Amino acid sequence: MPIESPTRRGLDGSIPSPRISLLLIILASYASRAFHLGFQSLWRDEVDAIRFATQPLPQLLRMFVRPGENGPLYFLLLRPWLSVAGRSEFALRYFSLLWSVLAVAFLYVLARRWAGEKVAVLAALLLAVSPYQIWYAQEGKMYAMITALVLFTFYSLTRAFEDGGLWWLAAWLSASISLYVHTLAALVIPLALVLALIRWRDVKRHLVGALFCFGGMALPYLPLAWWHAKLLESPKFHPGFPFVPFHTMLEILLNGYSGGILGVLAKGMLFPPMALLLGGLLFYRDRKISASVAAWFLLPPLMVYLVSLRVPLFADRYLIWVEPAFALTLALGYLAVERPSKAVVEVLLGMTLGASLIGIVQQTAPIKSDFRGAASFVRSRRQPGDLYVFLMPYVHYTYHYYDPAARPWRKSPYTNGGMNQEELGRRMSEIVDGYRRIWLISSEAESWDARGLVRAWLDEHGRLRAEKSLVRVHVALYCVGGP
Repeated sequence: MPIESPTRRGLDGSIPSPRISLLLIILASYASRAFHLGFQSLWRDEVDAIRFATQPLPQLLRMFVRPGENGPLYFLLLRPWLSVAGRSEFALRYFSLLWSVLAVAFLYVLARRWAGEKVAVLAALLLAVSPYQIWYAQEGKMYAMITALVLFTFYSLTRAFEDGGLWWLAAWLSASISLYVHTLAALVIPLALVLALIRWRDVKRHLVGALFCFGGMALPYLPLAWWHAKLLESPKFHPGFPFVPFHTMLEILLNGYSGGILGVLAKGMLFPPMALLLGGLLFYRDRKISASVAAWFLLPPLMVYLVSLRVPLFADRYLIWVEPAFALTLALGYLAVERPSKAVVEVLLGMTLGASLIGIVQQTAPIKSDFRGAASFVRSRRQPGDLYVFLMPYVHYTYHYYDPAARPWRKSPYTNGGMNQEELGRRMSEIVDGYRRIWLISSEAESWDARGLVRAWLDEHGRLRAEKSLVRVHVALYCVGGP
């Protein structure tokens, strides 16, 4: 890019005690991710991670050959961790925390080879305090792991471009693992090819290794390619995502990377990171570096957009591994703008970090479905012989994580397919037959009963004795029949 080692090029500015700076950044990233780690209740995807990782091993291994499964290798790697650390909220999320801190370190070593010490420290700092990264470091899913793996893949490729040898093997292995940690990591392969083309002058010195590496990346992807083709051709395959235009994808990503999962408070807060972003893309002196970060930032969402023309697949968390390119570009922009106007760039950086801090604070409020609170409310009021009805039914897994004794339980009728009042009445009568006290536990109810027919039937045929609304969960106790 030339993506050079700082030992072979002058540093852009000086950073006092870079090792101490890195250590402080790593400690800050750990502290920001460990704080409130168990504050949010687990939501259904996190409980699914525990369920999938702890299911009988033959069933878990079958996920590797079943089309449509996402992240089977993550669950396989999570399995021994849970067996040692336990299945608590803290234990599940601590696994993600470690990977997220590792991602900060990987970004530092990658950025240091690409652009020197000053850029590396600043990029690592931006990723360390990113509210978006902190959120997914505190979620029991594969997003923190995939971010670290992609960063290590690009670092290994960088070393392979320069030195060849076993770094090609490291890049191939990391990329191959990534494919089965998250299915959209397949986009790393064409992106890696683009980075190789940008570095072609260096790559051709190690052409044999490059051919084996990139050819080898295609082999573990072949089963996934078959699955993807089969799913995309199926008229029944509807992941449930709305179609998102490309420019809106970029806006969502910028908003998330700048302000966290809730986004920035006001559109004007996007100006400072946008100014640094454009500075890095347009004015950084090494065009190969700016071309590389531009490809990293733009190519994955563009490929998702092209696939979405057939089947919408965009969810911003699926592209979490693009955010390091965002942080790196901001650091390049800081360096590009620093020379003509140091005061201006300091203000832009300060406002960018301020937006991150505001995002971190916003995320300390309860956001995830509060099944922990729902279970606590029910346990304090239930009686032997109570019936538990779940609306929508799939959330019973999450609720039972906190209250495994909530039995017997029933699925509420699915009414969104056009069920009429008469059919609903018949089904509900069958469900509650023989029970006097009914707990209706609702979450994401609109996806199952958008017209509210189940709750309306219970209101008509029962008496409401207790209820509580929590974050994304509603609990109601009804008594039916009798005095």
